[in-house]
Amino acid sequence: MQFFHNLKIRVKLLLVMALNLLPVILIGVVTAFKWGQPTVTYVLVGISIICLLVSFHFINQAATRTTQR
Repeated sequence: MQFFHNLKIRVKLLLVMALNLLPVILIGVVTAFKWGQPTVTYVLVGISIICLLVSFHFINQAATRTTQR
């Protein structure tokens, strides 16, 4: 039961992080299409994905700490 509780916490936090990064991705896509340079889009999407992975790592650590208490 504790596993599913931690899983729900992780999923909620991951959704929050994804929603926080969504405007960055959209602004990057719109800006890149306006400038006509797709490499800007690729760089901004890559940075957003890296930020998402790093945030998931910290979420995973926080969930592990709450499990050990």
